[in-house]
Amino acid sequence: MKLYKQHEQTNDLVNDFAFPHLMAMTKERLHSKAEIAEELGYRDMQIKVLREQLAKVTSERDTYKLALVEIESPIKNYATKS
Repeated sequence: MKLYKQHEQTNDLVNDFAFPHLMAMTKERLHSKAEIAEELGYRDMQIKVLREQLAKVTSERDTYKLALVEIESPIKNYATKS
């Protein structure tokens, strides 16, 4: 599977997202592929953790939604009978 160049290059991508990275890497003297790859790897690790946290929170939210439906259903049924 191809890892890079899976997108179309646009001015927004370059100006808003890529250029700040280019400037930061130049300022921080990250010039070798190994140094840049290490930074990308670190960010990938952070993204993985955030995605796992999001999945957990989403699952918990869905569990609470189901529990709320189970609680509301008898209340609505009782209210319609009265």
